[in-house]
Amino acid sequence: MTTLENTSCATTHNRKSSLGLFTRIRLAIALKTQRKTLSGLPDNRLHDLGITRDQVDREVAKSSWDVPTNWLR
Repeated sequence: MTTLENTSCATTHNRKSSLGLFTRIRLAIALKTQRKTLSGLPDNRLHDLGITRDQVDREVAKSSWDVPTNWLR
């Protein structure tokens, strides 16, 4: 979840459109669950993971459809 990749929107869009609707819904639900779990972790656990509360807040604020690029491969 902390890995950032630099990809163009066009490439990401093409990959998203090749996924079936069921797969995209499944990914969105899984991501929402992971973000909720992440937001509930105490700061000392986040420190162990190498991320800050600020980074968690930004991640949780993202749309459920905003899945990491590596999930689309």
